[in-house]
Amino acid sequence: MIIGVDVDDVLAEFNVALQEFHNRMWGTQLTLEDITTHDLWEVWKCSREESVRRVKRFYSSPEFKEMPPINGAKEGVRHLKRTHRLVVISSRPTWLLDSTKEWIDTFFVGQFSDVHLTGGYANLDTESKAGYCLRYGMRLMIEDAPHYAEECVAAGIPIILFDRPWNRHYKNDNVVRMKSWRDVGEIVECMGRVTPA
Repeated sequence: MIIGVDVDDVLAEFNVALQEFHNRMWGTQLTLEDITTHDLWEVWKCSREESVRRVKRFYSSPEFKEMPPINGAKEGVRHLKRTHRLVVISSRPTWLLDSTKEWIDTFFVGQFSDVHLTGGYANLDTESKAGYCLRYGMRLMIEDAPHYAEECVAAGIPIILFDRPWNRHYKNDNVVRMKSWRDVGEIVECMGRVTPA
């Protein structure tokens, strides 16, 4: 089975690193648990445009370059790779493709057959994550963002939702919640029994 895997907050501790950067630059004291929405302007108390500017600055920061993988992600990905083809699908801006591949090759060398960036974060996407999944034959997507989970489910793509503070309000009977990477093998195996190959 071909499985799509998001990068930020599924493989990488993106929001942990982003809040460390934000705290250093703007004097806040935010933690991961403070991020209860993907609408960072609401968390940071600024305009949407300003939040996009801050995230763009983050992309060139040491916090971004040194961002660690999520605990257990390397082992979970290795486990999945034994019996599945894995493809990265992220809403990062497309101009981050080289640095994203570099990060993947540092922590997940040889585990992913391809990396696709939709540009969705800054509303630059030419195609939705669901569109990428359909085009590349993905039968499952591991995601953290409720709006991407919703669009994939609507397109008939099963979702494993990696539990994060901003998605805990999201409920959908067609989405399976994953608390940690330790759970991924069992979840995928169970979903594989009901998901067409």
